[in-house]
Amino acid sequence: MSLGASIEIVGEKPARGGSIVHSVFRRTDSGRKAVVLVNNNRAPITAKVDTGWKSRFIVVSPESPEPRTLNAQVQIPSRSAVVVMESD
Repeated sequence: MSLGASIEIVGEKPARGGSIVHSVFRRTDSGRKAVVLVNNNRAPITAKVDTGWKSRFIVVSPESPEPRTLNAQVQIPSRSAVVVMESD
């Protein structure tokens, strides 16, 4: 089972030195996975998340804590993070 995820920035690329950092997590009890994406830039970034997993996903962030369905791309606010999780 692969836990990898591919992250592609859509539109304008981060300024020099800017980046998106991501990490993949898996619950050992249920096997459900999540990807945490952190935007270290001063501007928001739109990213495409490709996990290759055959699941539906929801997205949450500090700015939008209510779960919403992931639609292939996710907006990551400046200096913030989002969590993309497998849904039930």
